[in-house]
Amino acid sequence: MSLHPAGLIAVVGLVTLLLGGCVIRRPETGVFDAEADSRLATTVRHGLFVTSVRIGGREVGPFVIDSGSDSLFLDTEMAQRLQARVLDAHSEGAYQRTPSSSSTATIGDLTVGPVTLRNPLIRIVDLSLMTPGFGERLAGVLGYPFFASAVVEVDYVRRSVSCFDPARYQLPRGAWQPLDLRGQLPGISVRMNDGAEGVFLLDTGSNNTANLFPHFVAKHPQLKIQNIRPHKNLGVAGERDVQVGRIGWLELGGRRVERPWVILEKAGAPHGKVAWWFDGLVGEGALRQFLVVFNYPDAKIALLPASASRPVSQWKVRPPSTASAAPVTKDDSSLVR
Repeated sequence: MSLHPAGLIAVVGLVTLLLGGCVIRRPETGVFDAEADSRLATTVRHGLFVTSVRIGGREVGPFVIDSGSDSLFLDTEMAQRLQARVLDAHSEGAYQRTPSSSSTATIGDLTVGPVTLRNPLIRIVDLSLMTPGFGERLAGVLGYPFFASAVVEVDYVRRSVSCFDPARYQLPRGAWQPLDLRGQLPGISVRMNDGAEGVFLLDTGSNNTANLFPHFVAKHPQLKIQNIRPHKNLGVAGERDVQVGRIGWLELGGRRVERPWVILEKAGAPHGKVAWWFDGLVGEGALRQFLVVFNYPDAKIALLPASASRPVSQWKVRPPSTASAAPVTKDDSSLVR
């Protein structure tokens, strides 16, 4: 998330993962209420989608909707209130942007809009360090198990999130592409100026345009990065030093962002397995022109150039563009002023 003029606050993965080396693996199936509204009650805070959930009949929030997290997460304070049943404890995950310890627990059924997860496993972590930047204490994070239980539409232009039964969902327009899922995290091909390209984590829990991992920058020494300067990143484990710089352009899903600011992750930073799987991550600054449709159950994804002028259900299929260059969008994020 970005704050200005005080500086940059990013939920860079929010957790990408909180504890990337401690992945909880359990088949994820959602039970759908056909009478419930598919559109979640969400607000947008610092470019991130926030909602509430129901646990044990209680409404609990705020939860960040985060494709960059490999698990469900619950704040320690909220876990105490809900009397979560702790199963085991962990320490020092492979991606240490969080406190070095956590525990696995169950909390009963968890309902998000029309879908209910039956007694899912959830990670208990201390999210209090995000409070100063976010404005209130986070109750938790909806990561992989949520996305794996439904088709999830994240519409950045209409500022909405909806989820649907995978067995009944039809893409409103456009076409699917294969989902590149690595370690329960979604990847997408990204191109940049000077011939640089790679596979980046598609991260709804980040409001940056892009974060470049050190190995990607080293692999593409021809990539021109201008106006490099030190900056601060604030995540769930507190503040850390990074650099920011400006590149010529960034392209994904056939759309281009001109002259975006990007985060340059420092060599030696604890990126863990995320940096094994990906060359970096892309967040809200790159995704704000899309309706992103995640279909984990069928291993598909769609990036549909969004239109704020009419509902998705009224969009019509258009023939593919024959233009030689991708449409251009100016990056007007508040990353750096």
